[in-house]
Amino acid sequence: MLNQRKPIVMFIKSILKHNIEHKEYDTIESVLLRFVNITDEELMYIIPELVLLRGKSEAAERILHNLKQKYPELPHDLEKSGFQNINEHISTIRMKKLEELLIYVNEGYLISHDLLDKLKEMIIYEDCKINVDVIIEILKNMGNEPESNKIIEETSELMEYLKENLIHPNVSNIKDLKYRDWKEIYVKLSNTLIGGLSNVFKNDSIEDIIDSFMYMLNNKDCVILKIRIIDILLERIYINDELLKKLSCHKNTFPTLLSLYLRKGYHLLSKKALILLEELSLSNSYWMKNNLIEYFKNNPSNFEKILLIMSENISANVMIEISGFIEYVFKNEMAVCRLDDAEYIVKILEKINNNYPWFLFKKTVDVILSCQCIKTNRKLVKKVAKKLIDYAKNSKDKTNKEYISIYMKKLLGVQNINIEELDEEAIEYILDLNDMKNKSALMNN
Repeated sequence: MLNQRKPIVMFIKSILKHNIEHKEYDTIESVLLRFVNITDEELMYIIPELVLLRGKSEAAERILHNLKQKYPELPHDLEKSGFQNINEHISTIRMKKLEELLIYVNEGYLISHDLLDKLKEMIIYEDCKINVDVIIEILKNMGNEPESNKIIEETSELMEYLKENLIHPNVSNIKDLKYRDWKEIYVKLSNTLIGGLSNVFKNDSIEDIIDSFMYMLNNKDCVILKIRIIDILLERIYINDELLKKLSCHKNTFPTLLSLYLRKGYHLLSKKALILLEELSLSNSYWMKNNLIEYFKNNPSNFEKILLIMSENISANVMIEISGFIEYVFKNEMAVCRLDDAEYIVKILEKINNNYPWFLFKKTVDVILSCQCIKTNRKLVKKVAKKLIDYAKNSKDKTNKEYISIYMKKLLGVQNINIEELDEEAIEYILDLNDMKNKSALMNN
């Protein structure tokens, strides 16, 4: 239905543009009066034109009001079709899209984290000052979002620095550079996009570069510098195996990146840190699991935060390693599986379908069954049992089905069970029998 109505709305948009240009407000009013009681999502596409008509068209103002009441956020389809390529490489196209987005944001519409992150990233690499100014205006509308505010502040500082310092200090040694002001470091690192790390820092070893980057990531209070450093590392590890190997082995790499990932209110920096963690994990078997175990020994209070990684858009192999870490922690009684933890892990299990590797599903079920609180919570037992049944019905592997039958026996506390014949009604019946047995045991005692 959306695709059918959108061409009509886009045609109306072109009519409005033409009439606004020629100041034909009577014609505009007669067109818009037909839509004052309509709040279809597609009308969101003409908001930029409606805003231009504020004070000149009563119908435009009524439509604007009605749409804002119904849609507090920018609809997904509009955001995707209108602003997915907002970082288009042609500056004039970027400018046009940014100015249009600013209209929506000024009207109070919320935008997604993904689009917001794209804007933050654009401001770091944008070379057109006009576009930078528009992005800053958009970010200012994000309220108390810490990362947006920090990026605005740092971008303004950097622009002032570049105005006053046309000649930048020639520092060829990264060990000396790391103690300089962040703005000097930032400008110097910008050259790596052209010359590469080895050409910009000719006198430094890979170990020196990694040491210095870890120092900057830990000690420099600058978001755009940290994002740039992570981007440099992500770009270079794909073409430099030695850098990848030594970065993986460096004692500060994992704790530094994990602390950046866990930093609250800094979504883009967190996402960048997780991407680098994932890349390092994929290139080294058990790297994520082993590092999480060592990190947890010194930071046990961060367990719940670490669990959140499972809900991120990461590869199945990394999820398997994190599941392995969770299982290790519970089995070795390094942490107790609380009800909140169990509920969260069950939610993760519910999202794992048959397209994921069987081992991930199996590993997650193993973690759940290691939680004692699962067995005493009827609601969670039903959720896990239903997921096991659904997975078994969609699986063609006999071995997997046998495993699921074993899991079901452990979960429901019964000996004889046929996974193919189970359904929600059967689960309810088994749970009712278990409840009766437990009550009878209590009475006998």
